[in-house]
Amino acid sequence: MFFIATFMDHALGVAAICADDRLKAVAHPSAAEGQARRAGARAELALILLRRGQLEQNSVVVTEGLRLCDQLGMQALAGSILDRPPHPMHRSVPGGLTQREVEVLRLLSQGRTNRQIAEELVLSERTVANHLGAILAKTGADNRAGAATFALRHGLA
Repeated sequence: MFFIATFMDHALGVAAICADDRLKAVAHPSAAEGQARRAGARAELALILLRRGQLEQNSVVVTEGLRLCDQLGMQALAGSILDRPPHPMHRSVPGGLTQREVEVLRLLSQGRTNRQIAEELVLSERTVANHLGAILAKTGADNRAGAATFALRHGLA
């Protein structure tokens, strides 16, 4: 049963990356990592760590994955994973928006209020307001509707 659950979380994480759903793209690999650690599935854990480390741009996680790959003789596989071009989630964003600003902009584009955005992203409403100010300045939008239009035009919504 463990292998099915780990495989599914790993696969769902990869699917979330492809769908550009950052929240799920982080949650599923983290769940798969925990399952792999509990079961002692070192090969699966190594691959999960490499992918998660790449996604989060976390060199500590990548280093742990590489260490496991070295111990298991999986250096070529590790190299092929790390040599892939950056995923679209890491592409440059129009307007110079940060990843967090893109997350806020996506939720804004869905018609969410500052309070709803704050709750979903686990931020204060003040922080959301600060992000919105930066989004408006960077996109040249005058209001939330203008920012949402920017998001739609640039494939960020």
